[in-house]
Amino acid sequence: MVVDLKYALRMLMKAPAFSIIAVLTLALGIGASTAIFSVLDAVLLRPLPYPAQERIVELRELNEKGRGMAFAEPNFDDLRARSRSFAALAKYNFSPVAVAGGSEPVRAVACAVSDDFFRVLGVAPIIGRLFSADSGTASNPVAVVSYGFWQRMLGGQTNLEGATLRFESRSFAVIGVLPPSVEFPPTVELWYPAAIFPPNPSRTGHNWSVAGRLREGVSPTEARAEIAAIGQQLKSEHGTRIDAVSFGMTPLRERMVKDVRGILWILCGAVGLLLMIACSNVANLLLVRATARRKEIALRAALGASRWRLARQFLVETVVLTLCAGALGVLFAFWGVDLVVGLYHGNLPRVGQIGVNLSVFAFSLGISVAIGIVLGLVPAMHVANGQLQSDLQEAGRGSSTGRSASRLRNLLIISQVALTLLLLVGAGLLGRSFQRLLEVNPGFQPESAVAMHISQADPEKESDRRRLAHTYGRLLDRLGALPGVMAVGGINSLPMSGHGGNGTFIIEEGAKPAETLEELNQQFAALAGTARLGYAEYRVASAGYFAAMEIPLVEGRLFQESDGPDAPHAALVSQTLARRTWPNESPIGKQLQFGGMDGDLHFLHIVGVVGDIRDDGLDAKPGAMVYANYLQRPRSASEFAIVLRGHGDSAALITAMRREARALDAEMPTDFQTLAQVVSTSLDDRRFSMVVLGVFAGAALVLAMVGLYGIMSYITSQRTTEIGIRMALGAQRSDMLRLILRQSATVVMIGLALGLLAAFAATRLLGSLLYGIAANDVFTYVAVVLLLSAAALLASYIPAR
Repeated sequence: MVVDLKYALRMLMKAPAFSIIAVLTLALGIGASTAIFSVLDAVLLRPLPYPAQERIVELRELNEKGRGMAFAEPNFDDLRARSRSFAALAKYNFSPVAVAGGSEPVRAVACAVSDDFFRVLGVAPIIGRLFSADSGTASNPVAVVSYGFWQRMLGGQTNLEGATLRFESRSFAVIGVLPPSVEFPPTVELWYPAAIFPPNPSRTGHNWSVAGRLREGVSPTEARAEIAAIGQQLKSEHGTRIDAVSFGMTPLRERMVKDVRGILWILCGAVGLLLMIACSNVANLLLVRATARRKEIALRAALGASRWRLARQFLVETVVLTLCAGALGVLFAFWGVDLVVGLYHGNLPRVGQIGVNLSVFAFSLGISVAIGIVLGLVPAMHVANGQLQSDLQEAGRGSSTGRSASRLRNLLIISQVALTLLLLVGAGLLGRSFQRLLEVNPGFQPESAVAMHISQADPEKESDRRRLAHTYGRLLDRLGALPGVMAVGGINSLPMSGHGGNGTFIIEEGAKPAETLEELNQQFAALAGTARLGYAEYRVASAGYFAAMEIPLVEGRLFQESDGPDAPHAALVSQTLARRTWPNESPIGKQLQFGGMDGDLHFLHIVGVVGDIRDDGLDAKPGAMVYANYLQRPRSASEFAIVLRGHGDSAALITAMRREARALDAEMPTDFQTLAQVVSTSLDDRRFSMVVLGVFAGAALVLAMVGLYGIMSYITSQRTTEIGIRMALGAQRSDMLRLILRQSATVVMIGLALGLLAAFAATRLLGSLLYGIAANDVFTYVAVVLLLSAAALLASYIPAR
């Protein structure tokens, strides 16, 4: 074997052009595969970094349609008291907050959790302690921070005594730091006890996510049956006061990757096709090289070398080649991982754990050896079957090469063309879909507008609410006075941000408002199933918000100065809600009860109808929307996004907005986005799929055409004698060109036909990623066929001429 290895290295060094091309081609495929595998490994394949992670589940309430909902607090309490399947159950709710007390004021995501939360995860702090049922009360709030927050904002201090953070109108004593591996819920950096908040008695207030750890010996099937039965019991006990009919559960790991699983598996398939094209390309090179070495092999056979000995030599050479390609591919993978992670701007689970590690190295080594063995079989079987000797005899008679080798080369070209067409069609469909999305009107004008996100403590008292509204009003006035500002306004949740609230409202008909939430819940229960209940998104906004967003007024009026805190509460509704709820009449003057959203029991009086917006993204239909005035209902406005539309550069506007915010409150944390960035961010998943698949398709096209060019160059050179004889007998140069191109065209057309059949079947998998076009979009297929045909014609014409 050592002799074979030395001989292999010597032979590869004697053919540097072949070796470099083969190594680079395979390194491209192996590097791309390794990069995608590293993402797949960290996100989908690797277990969660918690003890017995397979026993951690997420629980949901289920409505009568079987759709999952967050838990209402009393329902969670009853489930925890009655269930025997769980070692621990915990509720949690997370949202952005303004945090002071660190190195500088910041916005961070904080999570309110019940006392068993860390028992569910099975984690321990690396510094300090965790809170329990008897610690972290409303009078003595405590918090635990993430490793990153501790390093970044607390300077990595090991002594936490005296470390405090202020958010949610309270000062929290920092008592512990979690390990870097804890990333649940995603993006959360602060955890604090939910016990600091008063209980909410509503059984329809779906405010809490729930996670649990199964007891040892309890199967998921048994636990699922138990919680379903408990949910049904609660429904029978409380009737219309509860809108859940059962409970369900999902493994936490499955829940975390649900949104990205499809995209990653599609990319895995795409990179697999790219690797197959690279392998097919190199297989053709190996076959050509084996044919070129037939005299050498025949001589060695004549000197006594067995067929197995000769075949083994080709295997060793190919494995050495692919191991070199694998090593280079790992280097490519380091860059590829950074590229993939950089391209994906969504919430990729465990993104901090993505990288080239030992398991990724093992994957690269494994596929390198496997590819080497498979590719080595091409020339090795050629030798073992005695084909090279017959090729030598045919070459002596002037034949270009053996018929068997020619058929195999054609099959490899056909496979390259078919696989390339499949990738190009997929990339083309995603590109066309993305183009259609960019043509969709979001319902507002994204250009020339900047959004400033600010956070304030959740106002629990009426005086706090008035003060919050006053602060926002002063800031809006200061920003509106800036030079070049056309309009300015604010809202508690920007479109496409994913942070807005929604719920059920009552269409009131002159009754007095409920005096308590319990009375309101009884009204909801009494009206269950009637036309007087509706469902909509709920936002609180300022009067200038609609001008700043350029959302048109369709009917009635917008908010105005007379809509003060003591005036009847005004509301605006979207066209979709108006059309759905009052199809044959104007909604102006109608009353809504939406107190379940923020606890404010005043009626909302509809004063206007505004245009629809695509709040859930450009690919979603406009939904029903209710806008309340933030001056009248500021409780939902602790998170506020101020939109400023103005002339001039966005960077200059952002600088001016930050200056005015700091002048008003030096500790006010701010984040900025242009509205164009808001829309662009909503397309991150689709853009990521399109770009990565497009890169793979482009690489596949280059590899396939380079391979076709190389084979046609070889065939032309091998037929020099034949061409000379034909031309001596009177054939024209154009006749020879047509002869060679006809041979190439036949192979390419077969590849195109097979690729089309494969594309018709495989692109059905892209259905969930397409918008506005079908998976069998004729334009895309025709364009890809024409592109691939033109590229193949060019790759064949250059060597043939």
